[in-house]
Amino acid sequence: MLHNVLPLIPQYFGVKSSRSQRRFGETGWFLCYIVLSWSIGFSIWRDSPYYMNTRHLYANYPEDHVLMPYSLKWYYLVQTAFWISNLYTIFVEERRKDHMEMLTHHVVTIALVVLSYTFHFTRFGHVFMLVMDFPD
Repeated sequence: MLHNVLPLIPQYFGVKSSRSQRRFGETGWFLCYIVLSWSIGFSIWRDSPYYMNTRHLYANYPEDHVLMPYSLKWYYLVQTAFWISNLYTIFVEERRKDHMEMLTHHVVTIALVVLSYTFHFTRFGHVFMLVMDFPD
């Protein structure tokens, strides 16, 4: 999809630069992942006891927070893997002007996800990931 489908869109609109076509492909792939990830995360959130109820984010902590629903654990693991792969990717792609900012962003994101998982703040971490998917 990254190399065969997404570059066809800028070609159709007359973008000739291969660098711009490649960048469009990378951005398009990222957008596809974020939309899918956010949709799944929202679905998990909608079925949770803390949906639209912030009091349940910390209710009965840590007793009720140690065991996670399977879907939330899966979501956490996929998100963590995605951000780790993005951390790797910024070192193998050509360096951009915002290399240090992206490196910092990825390290902080991975740290927040891993620490919220480690200390059983997964409800808060889940909502945080949903909110932060839009700016990404």
